[in-house]
Amino acid sequence: MTSTSATMPWSPDRAKVFASQLSAKERFAGEAGGMRLTDREFENLHLNAPDFTTLERLQQLQVKLKRTAAEVRDKTSNMKMQDFKRLLFRAAAALISTQSMHYELLHELVNLPFVAFSPSSIAVGIEAWTWLIGERPDMEIPLMTEIDAGWAETIKRGRGLFSTSTNYSDPFVHPIENTATDKSLIDLATYSGQRLLSPHAQLLQMLLSRFQAVRYRRSGLMLVILRLIMRSTRSHQSISTSAMAREGRFSLLIFGFEALKGSKMDVYSEIQFRDGLYKTAFSWFAARAQWTYGASRVQVDADIKLLNEFLEALQSDVVRGSTGVTSLDGDRTQASKGVGAGSLTLPL
Repeated sequence: MTSTSATMPWSPDRAKVFASQLSAKERFAGEAGGMRLTDREFENLHLNAPDFTTLERLQQLQVKLKRTAAEVRDKTSNMKMQDFKRLLFRAAAALISTQSMHYELLHELVNLPFVAFSPSSIAVGIEAWTWLIGERPDMEIPLMTEIDAGWAETIKRGRGLFSTSTNYSDPFVHPIENTATDKSLIDLATYSGQRLLSPHAQLLQMLLSRFQAVRYRRSGLMLVILRLIMRSTRSHQSISTSAMAREGRFSLLIFGFEALKGSKMDVYSEIQFRDGLYKTAFSWFAARAQWTYGASRVQVDADIKLLNEFLEALQSDVVRGSTGVTSLDGDRTQASKGVGAGSLTLPL
């Protein structure tokens, strides 16, 4: 997957981001320990803090997250982004210190950033989710399942990459204006488009990083990732046809071909998965060819590099069909390999 930063001649300095994330994790981990300590009696305050968060604290956080999501959905929330981040990290810290899985709180932790679904909310959510995965690997599959459900909700509601509000429209449909080009309007449209499409791009980067980490050792998580990609390709007609959506669409396709290459499926599943990827790719050409939106040379270079990566993925794609699922037993399967096609229609 490619972003515009990948085309720069220099490497971006991520030290500040790393330091910020590290300090946030240490801060909220210590804060969670302090909250557990306050539940103790006065005589035991000199002892170490309890290892596990009480059920009452977990329920309080769940109710707060659920109420905040309802306020964001109704557009009545006045919560600032700093408070939003503090709430998510406190919920993640509480889940890290739970003795058993608390699925309701985990659901609300993933659901809230998807309800807001802005670049900032998704970025904060990804920080909290990756922290939780790093500290509690046993929660990774349930958390990724919730992310899959949130992604499916964006498809259903037509948000982000699956929004039709920025779809390509024929220039001849619009009236001709004999006025000078207004750069401020172009910049505003670019900002609005990037704000709309950025959340899915961030989620794809996170999913790709998790895929690279577990592709050879966690079949359950691979199943969640494959299901998410297949659901997206089945909704390829809903993917935006805007020139700004080119990066998101082909990043999804590159991710899909990587997942296909790193997975072992039966023949039917492999055909269905590959068919969805090719349909999604071909649907891009249903709209007229478009140049990169705006006058950003960096974005042009990023699009060219992305398409070259997609071409490499296509050239390396090979139909394997190594595994077949059949109701025949082993002896009949071996016997059927030596008979003609007409004999396969006989009753078992």
